[in-house]
Amino acid sequence: MRSCHFKNIHSNFYLFIVNAKNIYFLNFWYFFNPRESVYKIWEKLCGARLTNTVTRIGGFYRDTYPGFEDDVRAALYASKVVAYAQGFDAIIAGAKEYDWNIDKGAVAKIWRGGCIIRAQFLNRIVEAYQNDADITSLLEDPYFAKAIADGEAAWRRVVSIATLSGVPIPGFSSALSYYDSLASERLPAALIQGQRDFFGAHTYKRVDREGTFHTLWSGDRSEVETAGSSH
Repeated sequence: MRSCHFKNIHSNFYLFIVNAKNIYFLNFWYFFNPRESVYKIWEKLCGARLTNTVTRIGGFYRDTYPGFEDDVRAALYASKVVAYAQGFDAIIAGAKEYDWNIDKGAVAKIWRGGCIIRAQFLNRIVEAYQNDADITSLLEDPYFAKAIADGEAAWRRVVSIATLSGVPIPGFSSALSYYDSLASERLPAALIQGQRDFFGAHTYKRVDREGTFHTLWSGDRSEVETAGSSH
């Protein structure tokens, strides 16, 4: 399984696609090793094994609200839709890179026939690609777009209460971040590029005018227009 995860992450980087769930899940999976070490230290210091609830000492800091279980179901479904959409993004990117002729609907049928990732809504994926084989993302399909829209509020509530309670939910939270990234005109990469200009003079572009710029960070911090950076 470890080899499979690493190959997936390698493909994500090589094909320049966003598939954060793989990276978050791998982090979460391997965190069990150091966490077990912490529990053993606690046992030696206190003379007893640490007993906790919901991964936190004492469990939730407050009771869940009425309808929480329904919200979790809606959040799970929305996260699964995004996970499958990201998976097909990887397949589409690979097909372009390696010149593969892939029938995406047929792939979903194969998974439905027997695979670790099989799910009932794979039939919906088959229908989506039958209706429009050239959709950019599964999230464009009317059925999946409605499923995300209907579950969005519950999805946000579940991620919020889990975060406030100190419960890690990498699948839900990374899927929601991906969805929000798609809906955002500008992303934090602008700040990253500014930092790159600060430590390596890699230059940056502006949204209000054409050109490539660099700030004289070690000088008077004025901005100058440059020919650009190859980095």
